[in-house]
Amino acid sequence: MSRLHRAVAAALLAVVLSVAASVVWVVGLGQYLEDYCFTSVGRDIEAGSTGPHVDWPGHVRCEYGDGTTIRNRDLAPAAWTVAGLVVTGSLIGIASVWAIRVPASASAST
Repeated sequence: MSRLHRAVAAALLAVVLSVAASVVWVVGLGQYLEDYCFTSVGRDIEAGSTGPHVDWPGHVRCEYGDGTTIRNRDLAPAAWTVAGLVVTGSLIGIASVWAIRVPASASAST
């Protein structure tokens, strides 16, 4: 495989990894925040809620139908985001190093 082919493959892999990471991030954060305003705060589900709203970097805000606003310090959404960026960046970096630095003869033998 030529260096050009490996560079194209690495670029495509970077795009695929970025899209996959975005999907995992959205689904994971959505699952975490789905019932946040009722389970983490301990309010009755009948109260109604317009949240949660993530106030970056470390707070989650829940607004209820009776006008009450509760703002919790919660670093989980920020930690989830940083972890996703680190993993995705590392995998893209590995793919880039493979495409640029590994000689064509070494990749042909693997």
